[in-house]
Amino acid sequence: MPIHPWLAERFTLIRDIRSFDATVGDPVAGELFLRYLQDPQPWNPPDGVRVEDRMAGTVRVKVFRPASSAGPASALLWMHGGGFVLGSADDTESVIPGYELAARAGAVVVPVDYRLAVGGVRYPAPLDDTLAAWDWLTRNAADLGADPARLFVGGTSVGAALATAVAVRMRDSGRAIPRGMLLAYPIEHFPTPPLAPELLPALELLPAMLRFPAEYQLEIVQNYLGRTVDLPADAVPGNHYVAGLPEAWIAPAEYDDLRPSGELLAAQLTAAGVPAHLRIARGMVHGFLGRGPSLEPVSEILDFFAAALS
Repeated sequence: MPIHPWLAERFTLIRDIRSFDATVGDPVAGELFLRYLQDPQPWNPPDGVRVEDRMAGTVRVKVFRPASSAGPASALLWMHGGGFVLGSADDTESVIPGYELAARAGAVVVPVDYRLAVGGVRYPAPLDDTLAAWDWLTRNAADLGADPARLFVGGTSVGAALATAVAVRMRDSGRAIPRGMLLAYPIEHFPTPPLAPELLPALELLPAMLRFPAEYQLEIVQNYLGRTVDLPADAVPGNHYVAGLPEAWIAPAEYDDLRPSGELLAAQLTAAGVPAHLRIARGMVHGFLGRGPSLEPVSEILDFFAAALS
């Protein structure tokens, strides 16, 4: 389908904003971006979900739990996106999936407030925090009302890469791997494979801040890893062998420079004998899980992930 008309009509609001970073330091840009993020209907948290802040050692997490449950539930460790320089466990890419997946799947959802790669922080600090949260979840699953045999990892964008990295670390250390991976618009390769030519005209309509050109991807990798060569498997999992990883549910945005990374990972997993389920978020651009489900494709992907957890 074409770019979703609700989004396309609002591109003029952010046409002159060059990057997400610019929305942080510029009040005018920030206000325009908030207007762009408005949905067809305001999002309200679904009823019947309890939320609390917890500490996984030194790492803060949020815990979204159904207020009532018929028995042990699946649990999902969830990592936000933001290029390793933006985002938190309190932003919409954490809170909306937290509430919605807890309500739709009856699952325990645990967004992680991992350290960002700013102020001299680099790999493996964000991954170390994610692994600490995973270890905490495995130890405390039963107390949270979760089935220890049904623990998933997931996330958006670079958070999806962190989720895959957890599975890589578990596989390579001989530990039990997660039950599955829920990966929304993931970046799993460097460099990202090229876009299909038929997508290029539509991508050229997107504002600059919604694009991920090669030079921007290089900046993300350089900032996170401090190098762009000899990249480890727990940083760019798709560049390495993927056999032995968990079953995956992968949801790229239709109009996203990173779409080929999600598609290629699905193909790689399938070729390696790992079940991989690919669902393109039609009409959507990068970051769509930071929006509410009144946008139909957002709700469809939330249902896609909820079905995996259920």
